[in-house]
Amino acid sequence: MPLIAKGQVKGVLEVFHRHALAPDAEWLDFLNTLAGQAAIAIENSTLFESLQHSNSELGLAYNATIEGWSHALDLRDKETEGHAQRVTEMTLKLARAFGLNEADLIQVRWGALLHDIGKMGVPDGILLKPARLRTKNGRQ
Repeated sequence: MPLIAKGQVKGVLEVFHRHALAPDAEWLDFLNTLAGQAAIAIENSTLFESLQHSNSELGLAYNATIEGWSHALDLRDKETEGHAQRVTEMTLKLARAFGLNEADLIQVRWGALLHDIGKMGVPDGILLKPARLRTKNGRQ
């Protein structure tokens, strides 16, 4: 019996019997229903595996993007190079000491890597100014 889901053959269901088999219409109808359910189960399993794979790839891409932004921050200011990585390592040690699970540690890591992301919007004239910043009226 072919296993067909969404118009595509997913496999074949074979029935073996020790003696000659003379199935009646009800038996064949049951076998057809069983084959249909098996095909749906195979299709659902395939879709679920594909979804898991896509989700994994998305997570890797998201992680690489965050690490790239963190690296871009390091490149912008040589004096603080490695700062985000050091903060991330210390933050993860503290989070582990608090007993956070792996899923939460991933979120904490991303947050630590991006804790200075606001610097990206600050002009170099302000961010890298060697002297103290002053307001328009001269106050510090």
